[in-house]
Formats: sequence, C-alpha cells, structure tokens
Amino acid sequence: MLLSRDPSAPDDGGTRAAGTVPLLPTTGQFELANVLPGSYELFARVSDPPVAALGAPAFAWGRARFELRDNDVANISITVPPSVEVRGTAAAAGGAKIPPNTRVTLLPGDATVKHPAYQLVFTRSGLVSPEGTFSVPAVLEGHYRVAGVAGLGPDLYLADVRQGAMSVFDSGFSVSTRSNDPIQVVIASGAGTVEGIVRESALKVFPGANLALVPEASRRENLALYFPATSDASGRFVIRGVPPGDYKLFAWESIRPFAYQNAAFMAKYEERGRIMHVGQGGTVNAEVTIIPIVEKK
Repeated sequence: MLLSRDPSAPDDGGTRAAGTVPLLPTTGQFELANVLPGSYELFARVSDPPVAALGAPAFAWGRARFELRDNDVANISITVPPSVEVRGTAAAAGGAKIPPNTRVTLLPGDATVKHPAYQLVFTRSGLVSPEGTFSVPAVLEGHYRVAGVAGLGPDLYLADVRQGAMSVFDSGFSVSTRSNDPIQVVIASGAGTVEGIVRESALKVFPGANLALVPEASRRENLALYFPATSDASGRFVIRGVPPGDYKLFAWESIRPFAYQNAAFMAKYEERGRIMHVGQGGTVNAEVTIIPIVEKK
C-alpha cells in the first residue's frame, strides 16, 4: 500500500493497494510503476496470527519512506516488525481523583493516521486500573499521540503526557519493537467551559452551526486540544472540559468532519476565529458570527 507522507494530503482509498508479492522463502521482489513525483510511505503486511487473540487484525505492518522526483527509486527494503504493547500510568495532579472506567486513547501522529490498520489503535483504548496503570495492545511501530482520556467528567482534563523526564503531549512519542519507556498521563482538575451563541446577523441566531475550539498555532498538532460542538435550536452552545490555555473559536455553516484539524483548510479562515483565553476552572462567554459555505457542489 502506498500513501503520501503529508498527513493533510488526501489519498484515494481505492488506489492505495500496490500489489501482492510472494515471500519465497523470506523476501519478495516488487515493482511499482506510474508513481507520480512526491514523498511517500510504502507499507507491507504479513500475517501475524498471535495478535488476533487481542481483538486486533491478524497482520503486522512494516513501512519504508522514499522521495520520488525525476528518477526511479531502487532497492527499497521493508522490514515487518511485530506489534507491541504500549504501557503507561495515569496520575492525578493537584489533589484530583481519577474516576473509575477511565480510558486512555492513542492515535497515529504522522501520515499513518490515514492508514486503516493504524487507525484501529483508536478503538483499543487502555482501561486505567485502580492502581493507575494501563496498556494498549497490538500497537504497530510508528509515531503516536495520546488523543484523549475518556470518562473524566467536566471538571477534569488531560494536562500532560510525559515519557521519562520529557513532556510528549504536543510532540508525541515513538513506538518500536525495542524497549519502549512507559508513558505517564497527567490528569488535573479545574477544566474550563466555553459557552455562547452563534449569530448569522445582529438579529438572527444560527442553529446547527459546526463549531470548533482549536488551540493556539504552536499546538495545532496536538489533537487532544481540539473541541467540536454544535449550536442548538436557539443558536447556543456549550463546550466543557477545556484545558486552560489560549484558543480560537470558529463557527461554520457546514464543514466536512474534522476539517478544522487540517492546516490548509484552517489557513482560509484563520482571521475569522475569535481569540480567547480559558482560565483554570473559568467560564468564557462568547458570541461568534457564522462562517458561510464558500463552495457548494
């Protein structure tokens, strides 16, 4: 399977399959023709039956990166490593108490976010035990982020993700078949609330608007800091569980799901967002103007 290395570049799911090669006895030759210039990741899968017992697809995946310009690329080698288990702990800061049945969810942090097999890690969240430990099984080698923590309630929020002595909340962390240091998820109390109304004009509210609270520009790669919402019949909305920090609030007439996470899409509307600061345990009241659909098909 062939994918663009740009996470924001779309890929046609019907053209991803590059072909099938036999492994006789342990390696297989392959050749891909008519590939357009660009930066790519080439994926290969082999059977991995042991992971099926974990509720994961019975395949292991390997990948190789390459740049294609005006010459052919030769001698690409793909090694397929086994999947691994990501372990970690959840800790409460500032006297907070982590509720039972809290789950930690991972998400690929690079172009593999578009790959169906890598996307499945999102469905295998790790349940936090009473002792504060969790594990996510059958994670493929690659780069990941903590996408969120489910079951916290409106006052708690994901404050940090650490690995060793470093914060990897924004940057993410690497998973390999070598020794992986456990991650530490830090939960804090004092989440903020953003509420308000969406207007089409000074005298007319807009029900059913697609809202998105997005983090400041330097933290846009951290998907745990995006908060979608929809305005109700009276044009009002409420977004709870927001970590303290700086954000922009947008309201569209209609957009594709998760379009607000795409940098190219957001660049068109950056000036239409309302800047706001969410304080510890605070509530921000906001009135935003609807952004109309630019193109209708």
